[in-house]
Amino acid sequence: MKDKTKVVSMAAMLAFSSAAAAAPVPAQVNLTSGSVAVYDYGEIKLHAYNTGDALNDQAYVVESKDGLAGIELPAFTAGLDAWKNYTESLNKPLKGVFVSAHPAGGNYVKGIAVYGTQKAKEAIAGGSTAATTQGLAAAFGADFHGHDIAQIDHIVSVGKVSVGFQKLLRRSFPYLR
Repeated sequence: MKDKTKVVSMAAMLAFSSAAAAAPVPAQVNLTSGSVAVYDYGEIKLHAYNTGDALNDQAYVVESKDGLAGIELPAFTAGLDAWKNYTESLNKPLKGVFVSAHPAGGNYVKGIAVYGTQKAKEAIAGGSTAATTQGLAAAFGADFHGHDIAQIDHIVSVGKVSVGFQKLLRRSFPYLR
């Protein structure tokens, strides 16, 4: 639970940081599956993807001038396809994805660094996240990517974290130092 709280806190810090005097009104982008709310903070944009699937999941993309960093993954084929097409349409490299509790869809981030905590890695491998993923795969079938799990290959802990574009994050969000 602490790991999930950290991910939610990170997303909240990015979305509601002091880098913006007031929260911007998001631009809405409809996709073939779900929609994206784009929050423009100047040097950084937060793309909040609402999958619109049976789980009504959320996945995030943080955009800088140099690249993209993802937070969590959609779990169903239509959402993964829409998410991948959308991130590619931004014409910037996806430099990493932070995964805590939504590892389904690993083939969609093949060759991209996957970040997470040691506890998240353990939960995905055989803990509560693995059990939840297996249950959802049994309930939803092949359209749910429970057979296709993103593997955390970069362990993060308290302190500095570099997910793609650390210099921009540290300049825009000094409390992440």
